[in-house]
Amino acid sequence: MADLKAGAAAVLVFLILLLASKQPLLVSAALAGGAYLGVRLLLAPKTLPTEKPWLEPLATRWAGRDEGERLRQIATLAQRLRKEPELTVAVAEHLAYVKRACLPYQDGTPPTGQARTELITLLELVESRLLRLAEAHRRDDDRALASELAALRQTLIEFVPERVIENKNQ
Repeated sequence: MADLKAGAAAVLVFLILLLASKQPLLVSAALAGGAYLGVRLLLAPKTLPTEKPWLEPLATRWAGRDEGERLRQIATLAQRLRKEPELTVAVAEHLAYVKRACLPYQDGTPPTGQARTELITLLELVESRLLRLAEAHRRDDDRALASELAALRQTLIEFVPERVIENKNQ
């Protein structure tokens, strides 16, 4: 929707500058492009706050307890994994489960009995899934790097056929 509004504003600016102001075509197009970018930036969605406002204070209140340590580790993992754009949605889904489980305890009152056991189990599960997600992403990066290096080596061999490129690790 923001693209549509920005595009309409750019067309309007272009037509006004071209027809009413008798500006040259390139000047009108450049100013219309600037108008598009300006409107697009104004209408861009604002970034949503991260999960810190509820996750970290709850972990701090539960410091020394298993739930608090798990929450702290999940927050650290989530913060690290969110730096990868392709993992943001998966991390948000996992944090939604944690948030839903922690809703009854947001005032800082720790869970007891069976509720505590279930919460710890959920936190362990989410933490292990986030760790597996990070590991899988790292392995994919390693595979991609290895294939890039193999392609580079093959390219070097093709460009310099008289010289044998040896792999020193073998």
